Amino acid sequence: MRDPYEVLGVSRGASDDEIKKAYRAKCKRWHPDLNPNDPTAEEHFKEVQAAYDAITKGETGPQMGGNPYGSYQQQGYGQQNYQQQGYQNGYGGFDGFDGFDPFGFGFGFGGYQQGYGQQGASYSGSDSPEMQAARNFVANGRYAEARRVLDSMNSRSARWYYLSSLANQGLGNSIDALQDARRMTRLIDGLLNLAKADYRQEQIKMEEIRLDELLLDVRSLILRAHPDYRIELLFEQEEADDERMITVEGNLHLLTIAFTNLIENNCKYSGDRLSCVHISYWDQWAILRFSDAGVGMTEEELRNLFTLFYRGGQESMAEGHGIGMALARKIVQLHRGRIAVHSEAGQGTTFVVELPHV
Repeated sequence: MRDPYEVLGVSRGASDDEIKKAYRAKCKRWHPDLNPNDPTAEEHFKEVQAAYDAITKGETGPQMGGNPYGSYQQQGYGQQNYQQQGYQNGYGGFDGFDGFDPFGFGFGFGGYQQGYGQQGASYSGSDSPEMQAARNFVANGRYAEARRVLDSMNSRSARWYYLSSLANQGLGNSIDALQDARRMTRLIDGLLNLAKADYRQEQIKMEEIRLDELLLDVRSLILRAHPDYRIELLFEQEEADDERMITVEGNLHLLTIAFTNLIENNCKYSGDRLSCVHISYWDQWAILRFSDAGVGMTEEELRNLFTLFYRGGQESMAEGHGIGMALARKIVQLHRGRIAVHSEAGQGTTFVVELPHV
């Protein structure tokens, strides 16, 4: 591979803004859709993508320094900082969630913080007979019996993953226990974010955000977690006066979640794991199109796509809890935007998000 800085046409001392600007320009220059008569366009485009990834991941030699993610981690986009930024700075902590129990643990959010680290499981009056039996088996160290009861249950709530993790740990299945704990965490994070998306706009931290800059950061986040995914960004307008047209008043954490969910949905349900994101504007709207050439959706799946906990007929293709799309729509609506979806079975899916620019 050629030197990535040479591919993007920037010096090794270039700033992050200069690198991103060069990347956007090269994407537009070589995108295959914009160069249908150039047989070399696709190879050039792939080279640009690889060069940008190499620079942001620090894979260009020792001259990049010790931080493998360049400035992204310093800005708070590493996984740990990303969560802290969204939950603490964006919302001022979890005040107001006392007694809030969307997870089926039988206690408020404050109680969850204390109860999760304890050995054993607390009682919930809303438990099904099977859940109560599993809880009792775990509490009495009868982990194999707890495992059998849990495996017979169809629903997978946060409490189910909690008890499953304890049962697996008791049986010495540490890897399975860790996986269950991670699934529980993802489910709880999704429900918390869903609750926060119901806030009024004046209750959350809003700031001016350039969508192209945010999408570049989201792309880096996703590719670090899923190296097999492919994400192409196409900046349809690159004139100097475009900046305000693709800048919105928004919450960084929530928009990151919404865009991540839409891109990952493209990739998860596509054989080539590819999401194409087009950025443009029209009138008062900044417009984002998230497209794939995957399995698509039936009319029934389209009708229920934004229904909380709905998984559709393709749930065997990827893990999930049916929260991501409902959450994405709530976040877009919170930002006074609109979201639409166009899809046919076997023909792929396109999500169109319109947000009012500043």
